[in-house]
Amino acid sequence: MNVDLGRPPYGTQDREVMIDGVPLAYLEAGSGSAIVLLHGNGGSSRDWNGVIPALATRNRVLAPDLPGYGESARADEPTPGEFARRVWSFVEAVEAGAVIVVGHSMGGLVAMNIALDHPDQVSKLVLVDSAGLGRSIGLTQIASAATPLGDVVLAATVLPGGALAQTLSIGLSSTFQTWRVPPSWWKSQLRAGRSRRAPTTTHAVAKLCVGLLGQKCVVDERLGELSMPTLVMWGLLDRIIPFWHGLRASRRVPQARLHLFPWCGHAPHVEASEEFLQAIEGFLA
Repeated sequence: MNVDLGRPPYGTQDREVMIDGVPLAYLEAGSGSAIVLLHGNGGSSRDWNGVIPALATRNRVLAPDLPGYGESARADEPTPGEFARRVWSFVEAVEAGAVIVVGHSMGGLVAMNIALDHPDQVSKLVLVDSAGLGRSIGLTQIASAATPLGDVVLAATVLPGGALAQTLSIGLSSTFQTWRVPPSWWKSQLRAGRSRRAPTTTHAVAKLCVGLLGQKCVVDERLGELSMPTLVMWGLLDRIIPFWHGLRASRRVPQARLHLFPWCGHAPHVEASEEFLQAIEGFLA
């Protein structure tokens, strides 16, 4: 099922490329050194709408829909490792060269896998409220992934009002200043929730990556191998993954700096795009 997520930002093109014979959708804007933006579980490339135009003034911005999300076909193995492999095939297919990789939440875990596998071709790394830096995660995420509750919620998305309820739940849990979330984000989330593909992939990834004891897909023991300059960004009021994961990661990554957003939750690039841009542009410059 093709999911219409609405128009991308001005100057941004909707594109598609075949990866291993499967279509992968992405947004592209600007020119110059490439920045790859990776969304989190339950998100899409449209999560970056608020920051793409500004980043594209100096860089070529590439924001793929990970397999099974947005308008991309679903992968047979919806794992962070497989996503990392597909994203790197995408980078090669669009001839991006050496890239800056930015990953949010689960996308941060994918970004770290890419950086660990291709250290000489990832010039900089940005982790935004990233998964994979420790086992702690919110109790709601554990209940959804490791108990029958998640299956019930997934089944309920096909009922009248189910997609809307799911969208509201995601927005309220992942942001603190919810009133600052732009209408375009709500619309893209709602449209994606009305498809079967995106909610099914989201639930499958959650079950693979989260158990009763917390996150299962972690790379915190390999942080010392990340040799590139790294910016760790975190919403101080994140209710999904605690901010101290970012504090600890910034001490373990050799060339890391830390930026905390004091009044943000799990998605600072969505609810505080101006502050996010100020922080990341200084690092990129």
